[in-house]
Amino acid sequence: MLKKHITSIFFLLIGITAFAQSKSNQELKNDEIVSRQVEAYNKGDYAAFEAFYTDDIEFYEYPDQLIFKGKKAFKERFSKRFSDAKVHCEVKNKILLGNTVIYEEYITTSDRKYTVLGVYEMENGKIKKLTFIRK
Repeated sequence: MLKKHITSIFFLLIGITAFAQSKSNQELKNDEIVSRQVEAYNKGDYAAFEAFYTDDIEFYEYPDQLIFKGKKAFKERFSKRFSDAKVHCEVKNKILLGNTVIYEEYITTSDRKYTVLGVYEMENGKIKKLTFIRK
């Protein structure tokens, strides 16, 4: 009898764990958007890269330092980076939490290599806010 209960509890825990680990369709869509944005970055396709962001994109350095806001400032900051043929972003880990996607990114440019956490906040299928946490 005890063995039957232990077996039942075991399978119940497996089911709960699987449910807790499953991601919603929206979380998976958000991850796909951020992933495609990384692909555009790696291809050096600025037009495709920019299309993943809202017109009023906000870019922060952790915890709350606003670096810029809006597409004009976005273009000024990132179009320079796309002139560097060696830019590359490798995603090491990711966390999906509702409308937030967090990527651990290893960035390579022609003059440096560094790791950041990119916290992407989504709105209507686009990136509304990006916060970088530097190691």
